[in-house]
Amino acid sequence: MFAVLQENIAGGAVMIVPVDWQEVHSMAEQLSSRFTVTGGYRLLDILHLSTAIHLKARKLLTFDKNQINLTKSAGLEVGP
Repeated sequence: MFAVLQENIAGGAVMIVPVDWQEVHSMAEQLSSRFTVTGGYRLLDILHLSTAIHLKARKLLTFDKNQINLTKSAGLEVGP
């Protein structure tokens, strides 16, 4: 798997992009306070979404029903 990942990075299919983790965590706290009580979302779902928002993603790719609901609630599209 590691060799395939390295090939994908070298081929441009996967990009490693630095993020400002302090900003991502702050955004995750905001999302958690808005949505966790009503939706029961998990930490990694919230971090995944806050990272996508931080990177200015327009869509989030997921097959997880809870993450789909959280993503739509936060105003991002889900899809391919």
